[in-house]
Amino acid sequence: MEIVVRVEQGVRRLLPQAAREVLYGATLDEQLRDEVWREAVVRARQKPDRKGATSKEVWRLLTIWLALPGVYRTVHRVTSLLPVDRHDLEAEVVLALLEVIGTTDLDRSDVGGTIVRAAVNRAWGYARQTALEVPVVDIASIAAVRNACTSMDPGSVSENDWELHIEPPSRPDGLAAPLHFTVSRTTIEGERLGALAERLGLRDVVLRARRPGEGPVIGTLSLRPAGAAR
Repeated sequence: MEIVVRVEQGVRRLLPQAAREVLYGATLDEQLRDEVWREAVVRARQKPDRKGATSKEVWRLLTIWLALPGVYRTVHRVTSLLPVDRHDLEAEVVLALLEVIGTTDLDRSDVGGTIVRAAVNRAWGYARQTALEVPVVDIASIAAVRNACTSMDPGSVSENDWELHIEPPSRPDGLAAPLHFTVSRTTIEGERLGALAERLGLRDVVLRARRPGEGPVIGTLSLRPAGAAR
């Protein structure tokens, strides 16, 4: 695969790596550089005119490959300054290159600069837009999980389970809502009510409920078989 260009010195045949060196090397030949870009874009747009010729897709990939060194620094800078995923940014850059390869005006000078600038501008625009987006939790999923935990199907309760029911007092400084804990009967066998509350993190509630004279009553605590009448 060669890029064939015509310049004042004659016809030049360049392999892909040599073409890249022409575009970004220390020795810059403006005419040769423009002709390399123009030839690559022309090939990326047209269909092969003979059997076995390099396909349009391959030339498009080659043109993108030629443009990548011109956007490397921008990608690195954008990902360093803004909270954007590098893979998403690179995909956006490639998309911009594909679009500009098909639309850039080949009659104007600095075809390569036009292609690279389009990708650079797209990278900054995409990153700034992404930075303005604020990720939020999926409220619907959280509500579904919460409801699934609090809405217990009576048919799923075993007769060997125990249910802990805390009923708050009717005052604003008490507990906000009833709490229900279902624990296997095997787990609580041999344990006293205080030990169960300790495991559930309700030690202070039980202590105050058992000794109401030492402080204000904040609620009542009862232990009954799961599914029993309340």
